[in-house]
Amino acid sequence: MTALAEALLKAEGLWLSYGPFDAVKGVSIDVRTNEVVALLGPNGSGKSTLLRGLCGLHRPKAGHVRVTGGELDAMRPDERARSIAFVPQSEDHAFGFTVRELALMGRYVWSRGLFESDSDRKVAESAMADTDCLQFADRPLTTLSGGEAQRALIARALAQQAPVLLCDEPNTHLDPGHQARSVGLFRRLRTEGRGILVTSHDLNWAFAVCDRAVFLKCGEVVYEGTPEEAVQAKAHEDAFDTTFDEVDVNGRTFLVPREPD
Repeated sequence: MTALAEALLKAEGLWLSYGPFDAVKGVSIDVRTNEVVALLGPNGSGKSTLLRGLCGLHRPKAGHVRVTGGELDAMRPDERARSIAFVPQSEDHAFGFTVRELALMGRYVWSRGLFESDSDRKVAESAMADTDCLQFADRPLTTLSGGEAQRALIARALAQQAPVLLCDEPNTHLDPGHQARSVGLFRRLRTEGRGILVTSHDLNWAFAVCDRAVFLKCGEVVYEGTPEEAVQAKAHEDAFDTTFDEVDVNGRTFLVPREPD
């Protein structure tokens, strides 16, 4: 793992609020080169709000964010877009753009003219191939299933080619085959020098993907460590107030929430 000084994204003392309600309370977090960090915690713990704050979509009440060496607040929108790509949980599509057109939107920040170049088209094609979208690349977004739409959103973010990738529940709506495929995709992206932060409620998927797990509860970081350390410390049980059974399959430990008595 790279040294802390080489963090691509670093937040310190971040407070994010909705009116009088503090959703994120003084959180410090970093994402390093060649690393996947899983941001985990129960519903309402502040995960989505934190991601929005880290990419500049939610202005902090206090604290600051640095990305690729610069202050996020001081960056122009195009500079932010070249540094951070964001995958939301979902997105409304009121217009009939195709999946191909959506992927090409990820190239806009790099374009030198009104229209995409051959290079842009190749990058978008590669992103769609990585997310298994090519077979419906020319279908309107309004015709897609939830899982297909989610893969299209990931394709757009990959086409953006930003060094930092923030993904809010990227495996939402994905079938088991595409969830398994996404593990390999994120692992590969990590080896290409990106820093990736993902949220998920699927602990087994998150632990298969990540190098480091950060648990949020009530807007605060309550644990940080490797997946193995988190399981040993029962961090998942403390965060979710739930008891888990551990099931070993082919040398890998799977976590199964136990039904309350």
